[in-house]
Amino acid sequence: MINVENTRRLVMALAMSSTLTACAMTAQQCDPALVNNVLAAANCNILGGFDAHLQTARAEVEALRAELAATQTKAAGMDREAQLLAGNRDALQRKMTSEKRDLDRLQLKLAGMRVEGDKARAKLAALQEQLKVAETKLSGMDKSNVTAEEIAALEADIAARKEAVTRLSGRALQE
Repeated sequence: MINVENTRRLVMALAMSSTLTACAMTAQQCDPALVNNVLAAANCNILGGFDAHLQTARAEVEALRAELAATQTKAAGMDREAQLLAGNRDALQRKMTSEKRDLDRLQLKLAGMRVEGDKARAKLAALQEQLKVAETKLSGMDKSNVTAEEIAALEADIAARKEAVTRLSGRALQE
């Protein structure tokens, strides 16, 4: 039967146990997943242990969110840097390809110029030989037997050949 005396004892026992357990209740101990009896739950509720635990959990969540935001910002910066580096790499590869094409073109042109130079040197040697023959022929001629027109023609031929040799010599030296 419920009487006043029993009720007082019950309230007194609850108050004493609340006081004793309240001293030992912390925010970590007031984790709803860990509280396993009614008295501890009541103490956590009355003394604000559940609220303290909730605030601690919220602070941890906010710290994790801030860390996540910082990590995302850092990752976005790294992505931008990677894209920039990839763009630079592509530009350098295009430039290298262009430079290689230019080098190939110049090497081909140089090979052609060498062939032309060889041809010009061969022509020069042939003209020099013809010039020597013409000069020898002219010096060996007896002026009494040769007409003035033949001498003039030979001298014109020699002058033309000297001019050709001079032009080819100048071009060969330039190459």
